[in-house]
Amino acid sequence: MSYRETVSEAREFWGDEFDSMFMTIEDFTDACEEGAFVDYDGHGQWVIGDQLVGMSDVIHGAAMPSKVLTGQIPEGTTHVMWYNK
Repeated sequence: MSYRETVSEAREFWGDEFDSMFMTIEDFTDACEEGAFVDYDGHGQWVIGDQLVGMSDVIHGAAMPSKVLTGQIPEGTTHVMWYNK
């Protein structure tokens, strides 16, 4: 899976699939709380401004439902780019 630095680069790379992968943090949080996403489903990237945070980022790491459910959402996160397995 390729890492894309900006939202526009990710949109260009993923094409038509982008809209089903990119969601607001509110929508992602709701889905996690409803059990629609669990850690075993995949992983994501936090989006802060127009930047996708690297999944190997030491401070933030990958966007995971368990992090959302325990309040570990990085400050400034507006969206999540979700990658299903």
